[in-house]
Amino acid sequence: MPAKEARQASRQISLRRLETQIMEAQADSVTDVALTKIDSLTTATGNAMAQITRVTQLQRQLEMMAPDAAARLAFIADDHALGCAELLAELRRDLRRIR
Repeated sequence: MPAKEARQASRQISLRRLETQIMEAQADSVTDVALTKIDSLTTATGNAMAQITRVTQLQRQLEMMAPDAAARLAFIADDHALGCAELLAELRRDLRRIR
C-alpha cells in the first residue's frame, strides 16, 4: 500500500475510533442523567409516602380524641395526600425537561 493511502486509511481508522469514543461518552452521560432522575424521583416519592403515613397516624390519634372531627380531619389528610401527588407530578414533568 502506498504511503499516502496508508496515511488516509490510518486517519479513517482514527476518526472511527474517535467517533466511537464520543458515542460511548454520550451514552454514558445519558445513562447517568437517567439514573440520577430515577434516584431523585424515588427519594421524593419515598419521602411523600413517609409523610402521608405520618399525617395518617396523626389523623387517627386526633380522631380518637375528637371523633366528631373525623370528617374534617380526613379532608385535611386527603388534601395533604393530593398536594404530595401534585408535587410529585410536577417533579416528574421537571425531570423530563432535563436532558
